[in-house]
Amino acid sequence: IGSAPPFLTLPRNSVASSIMVRSAVNSGENLTSGLLSYNFRKVDFNFNSGSSLILNVPGEFYAGALKFQRDSKLIPQTNGSVIFYVGNDFQWNGTIVTNDMISAAQHFMIYYYGTNPVYIQTEFAGTIIAPNAKVIVGQVGKNFYGAIYAKSIVVHQDTKVTWVPFLRETVNAVIAGVYN
Repeated sequence: IGSAPPFLTLPRNSVASSIMVRSAVNSGENLTSGLLSYNFRKVDFNFNSGSSLILNVPGEFYAGALKFQRDSKLIPQTNGSVIFYVGNDFQWNGTIVTNDMISAAQHFMIYYYGTNPVYIQTEFAGTIIAPNAKVIVGQVGKNFYGAIYAKSIVVHQDTKVTWVPFLRETVNAVIAGVYN
């Protein structure tokens, strides 16, 4: 595993091995997407209760695994889009902190290429692409905003799915046009 840039310090309880780094983000700790621009393909992130992932910069990010435990928080980007490429495991039991779930869903995507089932247990906003896995929605949280493309999809009873398309948006994009 290559060394991290000097400004990056993984949260406590990070365990390095020859194959994978496991990083627990604990209660009261925050991780920002600005720190994730470093290649984390081999890092399993586990956001424990009371921790947060703050999406403060748009872009594409990589993780070995991305797990949000009950009462962990995801604070979405307000401009630009965020795409996570996740290899081994994606689990959602957290809270998205926003007043606009539609906008959050339009700008957040998980591309999960693993084979373990994905459980979306609480309210979620975003697009999930999981061509090799089953996605199970609505065991606890009964609102899903976004889209799901997966090997198979299970939506539990009384779950409300609001289709919201992902809008890839870059910050400071220039749109060219012809004006008369």
